[in-house]
Amino acid sequence: MSENFQIPSFTLGQLAQITGGQAFGNTDLPLKGFSPDPLKASSEQLCFVFNNKYLNLLNEGKLSAGGYLVPSSAKITANVSFVAVERPKLVIKQLLELFSPKRYSFPAGVHATAIIDETAQIGKNVKIAPHVFIGPNSIIGDNTEIQAGVNIGKSVKIGSGCLIKYKVTIEDFCKIGNKVIIHPGAVIGADGFSYITEEISNLEKIQAGAKAEDLKIQAQPQLKVPSAGWVEIGDEVEIGANTCIDRGTIGPTIIGNRTKIDNLVQIAHNCKIGEDCLLIGQCGLAGSVILEDRVIIAGHAGCKDNITIGHDTILVASSHAHKDAIAFSVLGGNPAIPAKEYIQKEKSLRRTIRETAKLRDEIEELKKKNS
Repeated sequence: MSENFQIPSFTLGQLAQITGGQAFGNTDLPLKGFSPDPLKASSEQLCFVFNNKYLNLLNEGKLSAGGYLVPSSAKITANVSFVAVERPKLVIKQLLELFSPKRYSFPAGVHATAIIDETAQIGKNVKIAPHVFIGPNSIIGDNTEIQAGVNIGKSVKIGSGCLIKYKVTIEDFCKIGNKVIIHPGAVIGADGFSYITEEISNLEKIQAGAKAEDLKIQAQPQLKVPSAGWVEIGDEVEIGANTCIDRGTIGPTIIGNRTKIDNLVQIAHNCKIGEDCLLIGQCGLAGSVILEDRVIIAGHAGCKDNITIGHDTILVASSHAHKDAIAFSVLGGNPAIPAKEYIQKEKSLRRTIRETAKLRDEIEELKKKNS
């Protein structure tokens, strides 16, 4: 594909009908595609102008697209053609679903290089690409696509309409719901990170409040605790590339319906994630964390083990929750506290640093004068 997203020609009037928006200006203006960059759009393209920076440039006459998609709340004073919509990002979703090019999909059937145990059950219209392995007693639901290099273990159950992308690993006993998407390199059902020492370890002593003199310098081999559980993933879940979801030690690690998980996320053993949650890139949950419904864990944020985050809570980027959080919280910092309080503390700290630097400079000046 070229840099610009090529789609069939359309008019602003047609775009308004498709999106439910309101067209202004030349509604019969033919457009030939979307531009990803408002600053580089041509007179034959549509571009999306949602933020104040580009809206200001539009009103100043500094953009040159043929037509624009803007929020209904925007005040457009320039003499341009545009479609105004209530929820711009939702409209982008609609347009991409309608116009985006279809990615390669392996045809229905089983490739000759796939290895499928004779006890496995394969549904109707399933697509199994080259070099797939499916273990004993596993079940693959109807209309599911399994792309090249996927490894599926023993007694795995995968629902209907799923898309399991290249080189995903789903280990023994895991359960995947319907219409689940798992992106390349994800690992579902690896062992949990769980170890124990024969004697009380220095870490346990410190957690119990021990002083330095109570600690011993001695070998403390870490003994692996078996992971006898599994992973259960609900319907319409999406799991990003290279994300890892560990199986439970006893019982399952659970991902609720419609939850979306970004790339490079770590979910430890026995976590229970509710419905419609968002877990964003490089965030991590330690063992037995509970996220209630609609929780958002932002990028690079994390949760200590054995805590519960109440429903509709947001943990902002790079924050770390060390204790339970009530519903509807917005938390920031490390350890996480209410975000407003965190921001005020950060502002106060930075002000103190500036004032301290100024005071230091003044002291140095005084020293020079008195020397």
